[in-house]
Amino acid sequence: MSQARQVTIDRSSPMPLYHQLKELLRNEIKQGMRPGQQLPTEQELIQRYQLSRITVIQAIKALEQEGLVQRIRGKGTFVSKPKIEQRLSKIFGFTQELQQRGMQPGTRLISAEQVHVPAHIAAELEVAADSKAWELRRLRLADGEAIAIQTAYIPVTLCPGLDVEKLSQSPSLYRLLREDHGLVATRARESYVAGVVSDPKEARLLQSRVGTPVLLATRTTFDAKGRAFEYVASILRGDRYTLYVDLYEPSAGQGGK
Repeated sequence: MSQARQVTIDRSSPMPLYHQLKELLRNEIKQGMRPGQQLPTEQELIQRYQLSRITVIQAIKALEQEGLVQRIRGKGTFVSKPKIEQRLSKIFGFTQELQQRGMQPGTRLISAEQVHVPAHIAAELEVAADSKAWELRRLRLADGEAIAIQTAYIPVTLCPGLDVEKLSQSPSLYRLLREDHGLVATRARESYVAGVVSDPKEARLLQSRVGTPVLLATRTTFDAKGRAFEYVASILRGDRYTLYVDLYEPSAGQGGK
């Protein structure tokens, strides 16, 4: 594998000094630094490259905004763990998404019970208001680390005999629904909004703090017959997720402007 081009500090360049330092540090990270490995301190960078403290701080903040590093007050700056790309163009279950990235998926079942569906979820599932659904609340793990809380609602009429014990032992709900109930995801509708952790219990589950940035996602999933069989609300750790979208130029003749 060829090495990335080494970036140096060039004071005659029109490129801002902080940007040059950011690129230099980015190359060092990409060329072999491990997640959790500490970067040189601000003072070390100041002395090594003869830069001002403001310039060094700007460079580190830029890396932090890109999700490449994490600053821990009183300890230093560390290489971040790789983010999980959530692809918005294809249907992937959580388990499949992690396996494709070489990570070990895990699930902890928090609760599983039949409930009367709230009105807005009933509308998404296209069932009568106050219908019965399974409410499945699960903590999702990547390589043993908590990264998401998911609460799924599945109409009882579509899987009246849901095996909760089996679900507690399997990381993949989609596999269980496919094998035991013939429900196969063929289409889904998702939405994402930025938010923060507001519930102390959820913060503890996610190994974070109240006020930590998260992505709040909802998905309604349909089977081959067009039936909505799942509505799931997810709280995704903002430091571990990034959204990934495939964009294409409109085909000729489709009225692209």
